[in-house]
Amino acid sequence: MKKSIITYLIIASLSLIPAQTIHAGTYTVIPAAVSHSAAAGYETASSFEHRLLSLVNSERAKAGLAPLALCPYLSAAANTRAGELEISFSHTRPDGREYYTAITDTGAGFSGSGENAALGYLTPEQVMEGWMSSPGHRSNILNPGYTSIGLGYYKSPSTGWNYWAQVFSW
Repeated sequence: MKKSIITYLIIASLSLIPAQTIHAGTYTVIPAAVSHSAAAGYETASSFEHRLLSLVNSERAKAGLAPLALCPYLSAAANTRAGELEISFSHTRPDGREYYTAITDTGAGFSGSGENAALGYLTPEQVMEGWMSSPGHRSNILNPGYTSIGLGYYKSPSTGWNYWAQVFSW
């Protein structure tokens, strides 16, 4: 896989951080291995991820924006973040690092990133409605600079709560 070096600005935290390596390519696949169960009404985790991606890109199309590509590196980061949200429902990770370190922990880099988090929603349709009703979350979904997305979902075995994460990049 080709790699290139770029400098980036983290939009969600508004902090400038050093250049990282990014994996070049177009991503349209979902990782085969998922570490969570499917959302209510969906047979598999990947089926709800595809539905959520469709909902995101539908909202972007209504706004005249290009669709986002589903990136396996970002999906791995989003799945990590969804699980971490049970411990600390914050854009700061349980270990005190910023959310975007979940991306670099996959070995990938990015030029800019954002994160949406939610809990309690049962379906992709419900969580998208919630995100689109929130100005900050909506602005991430409709950010014209973003080109890629990762989607994560985690259902707590102890509480039964659903945790959702979207990680965006360019």
